[in-house]
Amino acid sequence: MKPDMPRSRKTARQQAETDPPPPDATALALDEADDRGARPSKSALKRQAHELQRLGDALAALRPEQLASVPIDDALREAIDLARRIRSREGLRRQRQLIGKLMREADADAIRAALEAGSAGHRAEVALAHAAEDWRERLLADATALSAFARRFGIDPDDPGLVRLIGQARAERAGTRSGGSYRSLYRKLLAAMREHEAARGTGETTQHQQDPQERP
Repeated sequence: MKPDMPRSRKTARQQAETDPPPPDATALALDEADDRGARPSKSALKRQAHELQRLGDALAALRPEQLASVPIDDALREAIDLARRIRSREGLRRQRQLIGKLMREADADAIRAALEAGSAGHRAEVALAHAAEDWRERLLADATALSAFARRFGIDPDDPGLVRLIGQARAERAGTRSGGSYRSLYRKLLAAMREHEAARGTGETTQHQQDPQERP
């Protein structure tokens, strides 16, 4: 048996010339960096999809009159309207997926801005409602409170309807009469406060709304 012969230099040189050169590590790193800069990663795309889905869910939770003020196209609006009518869990899941898909073509920043504005308006309305409740309690407990309320919100302190409601609500609280005057007084106060706020615009200070104990 013949011993193995060493490979000739010519064969080795030829192999070196024909084999591709080993990859350069620096070049590979640069290529990967370029790829990362050119397109987002899978995890980033997944986070974006989840964010759009949550935004779509927030739209679906709005009341129709609230949704009307949000800048979305007709296809997305119709998909949201349909989602409100679906009672099947599986059907609703598929519809939510459709809404998330349509959200990719929507202006997410404009939608967020509209939702934030609506949230601020909701908080202002809640604060006003609490203030109306506080004023009602003060009017029932303090005979001089009506003058303060009238000056604060620009109404007639001798308004016979308001004076009558206050008297009837006091009687209800004392148990000497029944009826809905207590609730009606709250609604009348809230309406007067809303009208005053609308006349003054959005520059009205929250402090005055929430502090019925002020003495103008």
